[in-house]
Amino acid sequence: MFKKSISRRIVLYAFAIVTTSVIAVTALIWAGIYKINGEITETGKKLGEYSASEAKQALKDNTYSNLYYLAKLMASGADMGLTPDMLGDMLSGLTIGETGYAFFVDGLGNATVYSGSSGLQPERNLFEGSFYPLETAQRIINGESGIEQIVLDGKEKYIAYHPLSNNEGSFAFVADAHEVSAPSNLIENNINKQTNTAVDSINETAFLFSLFVVLIHLVIIAATMLFSSRLAKTVVKPIQKLIEDAVIIEKGNLDYTLEAKTDDELKILAESFNSMIASIKSATAEKERADERAQAAGYSQRILQFILDSLPVAVGIISVKNFEQLYKNGALAELFMLDSADETTEFDMFLHMPAIQPDGRETRGLFIEMNRHGRTVEELQFVKQNGDIFFARITASIIYYMGQPATLTTIENITAEKEYKQMLDFAPFGAHFWDERMNIADCNQTEIDIFRVGSKQEYIKRFYELMPEIQPNGQES
Repeated sequence: MFKKSISRRIVLYAFAIVTTSVIAVTALIWAGIYKINGEITETGKKLGEYSASEAKQALKDNTYSNLYYLAKLMASGADMGLTPDMLGDMLSGLTIGETGYAFFVDGLGNATVYSGSSGLQPERNLFEGSFYPLETAQRIINGESGIEQIVLDGKEKYIAYHPLSNNEGSFAFVADAHEVSAPSNLIENNINKQTNTAVDSINETAFLFSLFVVLIHLVIIAATMLFSSRLAKTVVKPIQKLIEDAVIIEKGNLDYTLEAKTDDELKILAESFNSMIASIKSATAEKERADERAQAAGYSQRILQFILDSLPVAVGIISVKNFEQLYKNGALAELFMLDSADETTEFDMFLHMPAIQPDGRETRGLFIEMNRHGRTVEELQFVKQNGDIFFARITASIIYYMGQPATLTTIENITAEKEYKQMLDFAPFGAHFWDERMNIADCNQTEIDIFRVGSKQEYIKRFYELMPEIQPNGQES
């Protein structure tokens, strides 16, 4: 029952996924075809309109050029000495479209028609009535040259004009705008026809393509159904075995090993499960050992605190990471004259030390340097809770406390000792100090001057070299 359920699920899931994919892809294809078809149709129309517009503009530019050339040519002929009658004979047989014409205008605005039928009577002045736009007539009379579009008798016309070199008149040529645009209209119709034919061909090709895509998807659905059925039979049994093994491990048997008798991803999955189980087993054992170490560390920490609390010397433990005060014994509270419990709890050693020591060294920098060396001895200045200043000898050692590296410091008040040493430094006689091992620990300046050594360190190091092995009385030094 379990196996059939998984098999059916695999088949149904595969069928649902493939069917959804087919529907989605088909919808996207049809949407794309519809969009492409619309864009192609719109582009075809725009192309037709653009091509017709370009054709119209080209013809218009050509007409402009021809009209202006004729006007300039006639003006040049007049400049070369041709009489108006001779020019009239030259233009009498000239045809400018069906309604175009040419005329000559003298300096007073009187027009003489040479060719065509214009409605403009010979010897008629351009400024009489409203036949010609006054601005255009004025530019012709002024001897300007150019070409422009005007309206005569309610119709659009093109007029080109050019003056004689002596400014005694100008030649002008007029053509109908409709006659110019007729060829471009024919071109526009041909372009639109070709565009519609291309769009119809694309629509037919798109339909055949979509039909082909649907057939391909039907073949894919059939192949997927067959493949999913075989896949379900191949995968279900190994998966069922893995589930049964996982149940055994879930009950706490971490020594059980999963087995997969395949050479595919299921074998990799089983090996991953086995690796995960081994990691869990190792982590569990490590956690048990860590708990034991933590328990032992807590016990050792309590013993250490008990020992430090019983010492008569002031002891403090400071975090190496952030200089936080982790521990302080009772002797330290007495040394710094901490009266209340709050003062003891909130004690911060750095608040009881100057930022800069009397010798110019930075206090926090000294502690950082002490942490690097692991164990060191320094003489530093401190301030008690009541404001009294005293000197202390600090012996610092790096330890592991409360799960982190820390500095264990013993603080010994040496104010009296330091004052005594300062007093001896001003004494007229040499003096030195011995430790319990009969080694020279310190000396005053007079001692250094007597033995003529360079420094106190050199004197301490060479003390036994500066005296004979046998004294004059025969005793060994």
